[in-house]
Amino acid sequence: MTEQSPAPKRPRKTTTRTGATSRPRTRKTGPVLDGGNPTFYDRFYAGSGFRYQEDRERAFVRGVLIPAAGWVPGDRVIEIGAGKCLHARLLAEAGLDVTAVEVSATGVDAARRAYPGLDVQCADAAQWATDRPGNVFARGLSWYHYELTGPGERNSRGVDVHACTERVMRDLVAPGCCMVMQIVSDLTGTHNPPDRKVHQSTVAEFEALFAPFGQVSITDWAGQPIVPGKRHDRGVLVVTRRAG
Repeated sequence: MTEQSPAPKRPRKTTTRTGATSRPRTRKTGPVLDGGNPTFYDRFYAGSGFRYQEDRERAFVRGVLIPAAGWVPGDRVIEIGAGKCLHARLLAEAGLDVTAVEVSATGVDAARRAYPGLDVQCADAAQWATDRPGNVFARGLSWYHYELTGPGERNSRGVDVHACTERVMRDLVAPGCCMVMQIVSDLTGTHNPPDRKVHQSTVAEFEALFAPFGQVSITDWAGQPIVPGKRHDRGVLVVTRRAG
């Protein structure tokens, strides 16, 4: 469940299928918040899914993402909304201890075939929990493509983004570790055309969401500071570090 994609017109209730491989004592806990639409993503990943230039993504992971997060080989990283798990595999290739979590069974099956040595869990990112928290990476997770919310609020898609983020920071991010959220936004605070309704969140909106959970750093996908008031189309990288 990564990257921006055409949203289904109406979410449908489905039952998340659990893969055969799981870590000991991994459990689901807490209320259902939002893990994306598995039926939509099953169809999407049955096709081509998202297309990446692997060398370009490897350069980003090693040259921007890992330095921004301050990760070193052996560090624990959980990717939520991992899709077909290319980025999880690239993080593992860099020596990190990676678990990928994806709601779509089709995406998970594809990832397990492509990367048999990777730990891939089929689960709702808003519910999945583990006794091995660490750092979290979320690339293009659907929660952050729409309006961000404050405590107790739901956006136009019925998602309490604050509650989802709070749960991840509390249960999956270990003290002293960080959550890295990578998203596309031109930072204008506007919506895409009505058929998409993607919200282009501003730096202030990202800061307001993540600041209650730790120290926040926001850059573009090149790792460069974002100039206030300047139109931006290179993507946003938000690093939120939980107090140790």
